[in-house]
Amino acid sequence: MDKRLSTEQFAAIRHDTGPALVTAGPGSGKTTVITERIRYLVSERGVDPGGILTITFTNAAAEEMKRRTGKLLPDRASYLTFGTFHSIFFLILKHSFDFDSRNILKNETRVQILNDIIKRSGCDANDRRQLISDLIPVISKYKNTGMIKNDTELSDDELELIMESYKRKLESSRLLDFDDMLLRCRDLFKNRPGVLKSWQDRYKYIQIDEFQDINEVQYEVMRLLSQKNMNLFAVGDDDQAIYGFRGSTPGIMKRFINEFEGVRQYTLAVNHRSPECIVSAAGRLISNNSDRIYKDIRAFGGREGEFMILPFKDMAEEIGFIEGRIKSLLPYFRYEDMAVLLRTNTTLEIYAGALRKSGIPCTTGKSVFGIYQRGVGKEIFDYMRFAFGDDSRSVFLNIMNIPERHIYRGALGDGRIDMKRLLEYYRDDPDIFGAVKKLEYDRSVMKKLKPFAAIHYLFNAMGYLEHLKHRANGNGELWSSEKKTAEEILMRARPYRSIDEWLSDAKEDAKKTTADAGVKILTMHASKGLEFPVVFIPDVNEGSVPYGRAVMQPETEEERRLFYVAMTRAKEKLYILYVRENSGKKRLPSRFLTECQSGDGANQGTVL
Repeated sequence: MDKRLSTEQFAAIRHDTGPALVTAGPGSGKTTVITERIRYLVSERGVDPGGILTITFTNAAAEEMKRRTGKLLPDRASYLTFGTFHSIFFLILKHSFDFDSRNILKNETRVQILNDIIKRSGCDANDRRQLISDLIPVISKYKNTGMIKNDTELSDDELELIMESYKRKLESSRLLDFDDMLLRCRDLFKNRPGVLKSWQDRYKYIQIDEFQDINEVQYEVMRLLSQKNMNLFAVGDDDQAIYGFRGSTPGIMKRFINEFEGVRQYTLAVNHRSPECIVSAAGRLISNNSDRIYKDIRAFGGREGEFMILPFKDMAEEIGFIEGRIKSLLPYFRYEDMAVLLRTNTTLEIYAGALRKSGIPCTTGKSVFGIYQRGVGKEIFDYMRFAFGDDSRSVFLNIMNIPERHIYRGALGDGRIDMKRLLEYYRDDPDIFGAVKKLEYDRSVMKKLKPFAAIHYLFNAMGYLEHLKHRANGNGELWSSEKKTAEEILMRARPYRSIDEWLSDAKEDAKKTTADAGVKILTMHASKGLEFPVVFIPDVNEGSVPYGRAVMQPETEEERRLFYVAMTRAKEKLYILYVRENSGKKRLPSRFLTECQSGDGANQGTVL
């Protein structure tokens, strides 16, 4: 046995055929189990890598598994399939319905459709932009669970009318939102057994990461896809199920045990991330949940750590402690090694502003990227790269339909972009051919200009600013924000003599922004999947943790799981903080604090 693997990991990796449920606690090495099992199946069991499908919830996780497996199976890894639920389900739909990227509903299009429907419906909305923001999760939850929870200002009849109109509009336009991808795939498998069989024959081994996060529709599709070969290998932790608002529930893991005959169960119970004082406190907390699979998580080795629960008079005193402790830890940790985790995003900027004022660099999840790394900044940056001769597919994909040219992703081919090939592809479509021809001309013009003039040309002659205004769709705040970013980039470009010089400095600026991000200030939800040597969890008071809207037992148990996730992000030191008052009003410590304390109160403060 590989000495790097625990006995539990080794057993799970060597699971051959039949259904399996791997319950993987925090920091227990579940990614290692998934990638090493792929190596085992291919290298030792002779399984065709083309028949192995691995699904996770984020592109980043899929890419990380692909990278790791590439090292384990350098000659066979290219035949494996990794992807998110949505990317895999869309792949299946493409084969049956001839969909392409143009059929995927973009967020700005969804906003425009809902805006038009609300206008036509005559609904009296106080703030249409906020109403649209409220509608999107309501529609999504209905599609995934069949239940309507009306968290909008609309009456139930008005909500039903808008949802039905939205459904008809998408169907008539052959558009799919992310939830439709799941529903259409489920219906395809249920109604066309021949199609289902072809995919069952293709993917004989299926692995699912973060299994606790799947919803009913995803579970049903996976059950259908795996029912012929029964080789479904599910890895997850019901104690980390925190996406109830998306329709996920920890009960699905129990259903898997009951509904798949002969399922083998493995438990990865060793936490390699956190020291015993943190692991045991988190264990005491989560043991108060009734809807869970029992597991006794233990820490690896005898590493010492620090776990403290500390009371403060108010938020100012609480923030003062965080500032002082961060500075005192700097000889031993970098700023980037520390995180402040909060229940909601409403106070992120309060904590960030206070830390910055005291000279501590920090970032919230919203500002971790540099100006050139997302949104308008990335679009302009990629246009400049394209103008300078960068023919990479990723760059072209980001700018080819900005403004809209109706260029189809499938027309690009593989590898680098060939404009002559693209023109040939559209030789019989005069509108798109003309748009591609103009783009080729615009590129030749921009290449001859200095950066300031090239960006100015992009904004006006190529219609980029007009595109941003149209994309804002009447949202004055969004249009103003994106225009301001574009104008800032234009001003930054003024001193440069060449695009090459501008691009070089812009790349360094992007790297510097990321490297100097400092202390991370995140919501508990955003922290999932991350780890930090030092973690602060402030405002652990009733009304915040658990959140005030969590009244029923299932909601309270999810809040407890969310706090459990936050606690188990800490690799060495965990500081849980609460206040006794806020703006002169008395506040109570969270009930969770008593639950995670040991009887002797060792190595921690006292909840008063």
